[in-house]
Amino acid sequence: MDEREEKKKEAKKENNTKNTEKKKFSVLGLISFILSIFGLWKFGIPLGIVSISLGIVALANFEKEEKRGKWMAFAGLILGTIDWVGVLVLTILTNLSII
Repeated sequence: MDEREEKKKEAKKENNTKNTEKKKFSVLGLISFILSIFGLWKFGIPLGIVSISLGIVALANFEKEEKRGKWMAFAGLILGTIDWVGVLVLTILTNLSII
C-alpha cells in the first residue's frame, strides 16, 4: 500500500510540474494581431498583407511547439484578410464612382 501512495504522490508531482511550466508566448501572433488592428483603423493594405503573412507563419509555428496566443495569430489572420479585402472593395467601388 505504501508503494501505491508513493506512486500517486510522484504522479501528482509530475502533473503539477507540467501544469506550472509556462508556455512560450507567440510574438509573431501578437504582432500579427496588433498590425491587423492598426490596418483596420488607419493604414490599409500594407499592414493587412503583413498581418496575414505573420499570422500564417505564427500558426505554422504552433504545430512545432506549444505556445500561448494562438487566438491572436488566428485573429490577426482574419482581421488582416478583412482589412485587405475591404480596402480592395472600397477602391474598386470608388473607381467605379459608386461611392
